[in-house]
Amino acid sequence: MKQPWLVMCFCSAIVLMPLSVYPQTWSGILAPSRAIDWSKAGVIGGIPTHRLQCVTSACRTVTSAGARSTAEQIQAAISSAPPNTYVFLPAGRYKLTAGLTWNAKNNVTLRGAGANQTSLTFSAYAGCQGLAAPICFQSSDTNYWGSPSNLANWVANYSPGSTSITLAHVTHLSVGWPITLDQMDDASSGDSGDIFVCYAPKLVCSSNGDNGGGPRPGRSQQQIVTVVSISGKGPYTVGISPGLYMPNWVKSKSPQAWWPSQPVFGDGVEHLSIDATAASPQTNIGIFNCVGCYVNGITSIHPKRSHIQIFQSIHCTVQHSYFYLTGSSASVNYGVETIPASDSLIQNNIFQAVQAPYPSTGTCSGCVYAYNFDVNELYDNNGRFTWQNHSGYPHAVGDEHILYEGNIGAGIYSDNFHGTHQFQTIFRNAYNGFQQNNGTITRGDGTSPMRINAFSRFYNIIGNVLGSPALPHRDYELNARSLGTVPAGSEIYAIGIGNGVPSDFNTPRTLMRWGNYDVVTAAVRWCGSASDPAWTTVCAGRSEVPSTIVNFSNPVPASTSLPASFYLLSKPSWWPSDTPWPPIGPDVTNGNVSICVRGANTGAYVTSGTQCPGGTLSSMGGHLNETPAMACYLDRMSGPPTGTGAALSFNADDCYGQKHAPNKQPNPGQN
Repeated sequence: MKQPWLVMCFCSAIVLMPLSVYPQTWSGILAPSRAIDWSKAGVIGGIPTHRLQCVTSACRTVTSAGARSTAEQIQAAISSAPPNTYVFLPAGRYKLTAGLTWNAKNNVTLRGAGANQTSLTFSAYAGCQGLAAPICFQSSDTNYWGSPSNLANWVANYSPGSTSITLAHVTHLSVGWPITLDQMDDASSGDSGDIFVCYAPKLVCSSNGDNGGGPRPGRSQQQIVTVVSISGKGPYTVGISPGLYMPNWVKSKSPQAWWPSQPVFGDGVEHLSIDATAASPQTNIGIFNCVGCYVNGITSIHPKRSHIQIFQSIHCTVQHSYFYLTGSSASVNYGVETIPASDSLIQNNIFQAVQAPYPSTGTCSGCVYAYNFDVNELYDNNGRFTWQNHSGYPHAVGDEHILYEGNIGAGIYSDNFHGTHQFQTIFRNAYNGFQQNNGTITRGDGTSPMRINAFSRFYNIIGNVLGSPALPHRDYELNARSLGTVPAGSEIYAIGIGNGVPSDFNTPRTLMRWGNYDVVTAAVRWCGSASDPAWTTVCAGRSEVPSTIVNFSNPVPASTSLPASFYLLSKPSWWPSDTPWPPIGPDVTNGNVSICVRGANTGAYVTSGTQCPGGTLSSMGGHLNETPAMACYLDRMSGPPTGTGAALSFNADDCYGQKHAPNKQPNPGQN
């Protein structure tokens, strides 16, 4: 059952080519066994820009009525819109008493006149297959880990990179459909010291066990892929894109595939604001069993749990948006959540007063979090603002092959609350280990910019700018051997520490570090071998490249030259011409971003002395420039450097120059 309205060409030979055909930007830095092709993350071909305005009678009613339109009228317009069109909401404040749902509705966008012009205020929300959201893109069937709509044994073809697998049956499966691949976990007693996929029992490989982060029970390793071909009469050969990421798929762990009967494709919302404070939904936007859904240029205000949940979906994009505040600001409050997802792109967003901006609370394979700016990760522990939250959280058992690139914020916390993680890459970020927590200057445990806890293995940390002179960052590393001698919170790296589980010596053993600047060393570290000039002084005779480990080793790079990006082939079109590219890294000099030391804005990222009253500026070696999201927040929006205060006015067009004409006529042949 092929669908003529699919917007992606799944039969393309380009899609089917293996990774090794293409030279990767990380080639020569990372070993192919430790990285993937991240250039395909997000909506294939990018967010559509040629959709035409819907002119059905229902759509015309919404446009002519403007802000007087009801939720029922807007819903009728969405439901009647032809594929490859958008429903336009003129400027105004829309007070909506029901949520809006795309129920198996494909390739339809809801577009406003700008996030500071078209405002949707919700007093209720849609069920959204359990996600509870005022904006909902959903499949017509409830396909999730607790009740897969279709399930088949995966009986052959498990090699890493394989773009063809063999399934026992393909009932209700079509080309273009997403399928989730999974297999049984490793036994908790079966840790070889290398790849280890485990979440139970507690206190062995996780402190809490798994709390419903997306896997079927005991089957934590997942990858969502797209079907590009089906052949045979049983068993069936199924072509997939992308190929298999993990190298440990094996028949003895009973691999299986499961999928929805009617997924949703290509829906989007852009250039408007969503305020659901009165409704208190779990999430402001729910994306459920979708291929290629997207969120672009929005403002999202104060959901109960998270601003966006990407659930059981692939190739989704969230970009150029502003997220303000989360619910109770304690325990589980998030920005953009993947629970689970694959190959999705979260780029160029602003997170203000969001406790954990971009966590992987369900398995995320091949996802990219890039060029986001976060400030004031608000964490209220019964009225006490004493814990520093981080920016990115590998948080779910089975997270693998995630790329964090170009972000500016507090740091990475690869926890072991719910299990183990593998093969994460952290490239050209600026993480200071600190953002003022509701104006509170937090010092101590939790302020490390890189917390890579026990059972986080085969990580790559390349070309970052780390630490803060406003904090007591006096020590380079805290690990299992230095526990008790290095004060918690004083370190740049916390590596392999067990938080409720035993410390893990295989976390530092498998870790790759190359070309990072930190405030303790006060220099860039190229610690590969004794042939490096800094080997004796900066590196203290210690290699930080796992070139001698048996499995998944990484040769010492032959050069200290780094590519601009690990996922972008060139400077993106939305990057302002007056903003340096790349913005962060050891090869960046005379950067315009400093950290404020002392004064009211202690610890904040700033670009001028006026933003640091009563203090002084530390340039972080000159290795850091503003990114577009940071410049938008500080310069265009006049955001407080500490992130305190009310929600701000935001329009993506003001910052990134994205204009959309709302007056074209529909042509279903275009997208």
